[in-house]
This record gives sequence, structure tokens and C-alpha cells, in this order.
Amino acid sequence: MKVKFPCLILSGLLLIITSCSDRKSDPVGNVNPYIGNISHLLVPTYPTVHLPNSMVRFYPNRDNFTTNYMQGFPLNVVSHRSGKVFTLFPFGGSASDAPQNLLYTYDNEFITPYCYSVKLDEYNIDVKYAPAGKAGFFSLRFNNDLNRTVMLRTNGQGELKYENNAISGFDTFDNVRACLYMEFEIKPEAIKVRDMDSTSGSMSVTGNRISMIASFKPD
Repeated sequence: MKVKFPCLILSGLLLIITSCSDRKSDPVGNVNPYIGNISHLLVPTYPTVHLPNSMVRFYPNRDNFTTNYMQGFPLNVVSHRSGKVFTLFPFGGSASDAPQNLLYTYDNEFITPYCYSVKLDEYNIDVKYAPAGKAGFFSLRFNNDLNRTVMLRTNGQGELKYENNAISGFDTFDNVRACLYMEFEIKPEAIKVRDMDSTSGSMSVTGNRISMIASFKPD
């Protein structure tokens, strides 16, 4: 009886707590996007943020769940395990210092089918993402007093143009164009474009793996 008694008390407490709560569990909260993220032979599955029947599919750009590195944020994944179009790279620094590819270490990652958040260690940036039926919303919080810069790059042949506080253009995957219209909440202080290793202050650029870099003043 001395062994069973504490168990009976614990069971009674759990029953009372459950019966006093009117909140119903949401089945989507039981989804584990990390299942299948490690594969020994084939390509792993990826932790996908995607609403039912929506046109936008997102997951962080990394090899698998065990890696410590991330290579930016694709704006849409047009194929199940590949086919990323456009990649977003937030960083702290000037537009002229932007590398061709940014490699982040990350922490505090949180993923559900309807939202994503992570901290980028090198620049102390909090990134949040939420999908909609035909769009996606990024929230970027820069926690350092560095220049706040966002680079948007095409992954194939594309075109980018800045006008009226928004970037429009297209990227190409498997000879199919994916179009983009991305609007900023805050107007950038400066806009630069990059074609290969050349950076200029133009408002438009066309080519393969081109970039548009927007800089914002720190608060």
C-alpha cells in the first residue's frame, strides 16, 4: 500500500486538472515536423510550414535536422524536396559587405504547420514566418545596433525590380517562372543590386542568381 498510495494521489490530481479545463486540444498541435528529417540513404523529409491547399510552402534551407548550419530562407518550395525559388538573407552590416552566400548557425527553432521562428546567432536576429493562402509574412527583429540589411536572391535565371517600397520579379526552376511581389513595412534607406560579383545602385537587375539588397537605418 505504501508503494501504490503516491500513485493514487498523482492520478487524482491529474484527473482534477484535466476535468477543470474547458480547453480542447488542437490536433495540428500534435504534428511533429521533425519526423523523417534524418535519412541514412535517401533524401530526408523537411520540416514544412504549409497550410492546406495554399500556394506557398516553406522550410529552412539546410541539409537535415542534425546540421548546425542554415543557408537562408526560401520564399517558396515548388517541389517536394527541392525547387526552391528566391532566398531571403537577413544580416547585420552594409550592403557592400554582403557575401554571395550567407551561412548561419541558429538556435531556439520552433516549427508548426502554420508558423516558424528561429534566432540567427551571428547577427542576433529573430526571424518569424507565417504562411497564408497565397502569400507569406516575415518578421525580422534585429537585436544589435548594426546596419539592418536584407538580401533577396534568385536561385536561377530571374529578374528583380524595386519600385514603390516593393520588390517584384521572377525566379526560374525547371524552366518554369515563379513570380514575386514583396513589400516592406519600412522604406529602405538604400537599395543595391548584384549581378555576379558586381554591385551597383541600380533599381533593377536581370540574370542568373542575381540579388537585390535593401538596407535600413538602425533604431
